[in-house]
Amino acid sequence: HGIFGRVSGALGCTFVFFVFFFTIVIMHIVAGFFVDNTIKQGLALEERMREAMAQRLCMQLDRNNSGAISLEEFTSQQHTADMQGFLKANEIDPSEAETFFELIAGRDRRSIQMTDFHDAYMRLQRDPKRVDLLVLQLGMVEIMETVGEIHESMM
Repeated sequence: HGIFGRVSGALGCTFVFFVFFFTIVIMHIVAGFFVDNTIKQGLALEERMREAMAQRLCMQLDRNNSGAISLEEFTSQQHTADMQGFLKANEIDPSEAETFFELIAGRDRRSIQMTDFHDAYMRLQRDPKRVDLLVLQLGMVEIMETVGEIHESMM
């Protein structure tokens, strides 16, 4: 009769279900490890590709090898494939490229160090951090205070 001849049918079915269920659970856990590792490797590769693209773009933009990117250098490269890719990836309309440059360089500056441009480029590739949002909030507070002072001086 074998093993199932000595135990009840319900107990035998419960045992088979138990073995089947936990086999599936173990397979999911093992597959989860592989998927998680693959995703982590993919993200690391994507980060390295962004870094390489940032380096390549910085080198192309610094036409005179000064270590800084001028507004003129930046705008003259707007039609290159790398610059078009950069603008598109960051949802920047080509007509807004000069405004973008002024935002990262500062309105009064006509050039930006390559390292600063590179850092701004990499920051654009990531989700904002809490500190970024705090800086934005503090900037808004300063603007509101300035507007209030101007309003008071006009009264």
